[in-house]
Amino acid sequence: MQKIEGAIKSVTGVDKESVKVLFNASKAKVNFDASMTNINEIVKAVQAIGYDVLKASEK
Repeated sequence: MQKIEGAIKSVTGVDKESVKVLFNASKAKVNFDASMTNINEIVKAVQAIGYDVLKASEK
């Protein structure tokens, strides 16, 4: 869980305080500045550490 949170927090534009990973539920909640990054960059960061992303959406 901390590894995934760290990867997400490393993405420029992510609100580091907002990152919450619920490993047992296979979910993560993240707030980010859309002028600095996008969901695809966050997905890439998670995939780069060896995890799959089943579904990503902006809500």
